[in-house]
Amino acid sequence: MDVEVAGPPPLPRRIALVVALVLLSAAFGLVRAGLIDQSLFNPDFVDGLSWDRDRLPTHVPELGLSAKCLLGCVAGHGLGAALLLGGLLLLACIDHRLRRPVGAVAPSGRS
Repeated sequence: MDVEVAGPPPLPRRIALVVALVLLSAAFGLVRAGLIDQSLFNPDFVDGLSWDRDRLPTHVPELGLSAKCLLGCVAGHGLGAALLLGGLLLLACIDHRLRRPVGAVAPSGRS
């Protein structure tokens, strides 16, 4: 009698989940930096010489943004979103029996 034991999902599915997480994180980073903060398209986002020194060498006039800022903002916000989403997924997958305070006595099941 062969019993099939459930294991981790197959490799292509896991790769697809990782790719989906990365794409969602990058999209969140682009929305946050472009629409919410408006740091991608606003040349006066920060009043200071350091902003111009960082932004102007990689400025793409056709797009109206800086490649360095695009990469930095999207990667930074995206990494934060990926860590947050990964942590939330991990919390959602933890068995509820493991969520008890440290030092708490497990119920014995006896009366």
